[in-house]
Amino acid sequence: MTDKMLHFMAGAFISVVVGYLTRMPILGFLVACVIGLIKEFWDIEHGTAEFLDFVSTALGAFLVLLILKYLGGL
Repeated sequence: MTDKMLHFMAGAFISVVVGYLTRMPILGFLVACVIGLIKEFWDIEHGTAEFLDFVSTALGAFLVLLILKYLGGL
């Protein structure tokens, strides 16, 4: 799997867990984005920070937001 796919799946996972448990899909999306942003800031000092990693995380979270909101009835 590529790095971007892993970021996408991580964003989706965080979003579905937080969004479903709190019954607030937007909160799941926001938490996933904040965690993705924190991870990229951490990568500035300890790895390779890439904007597209953050975008991939946010897109995964956004997909879950749409699914929970419009198909899941939350």
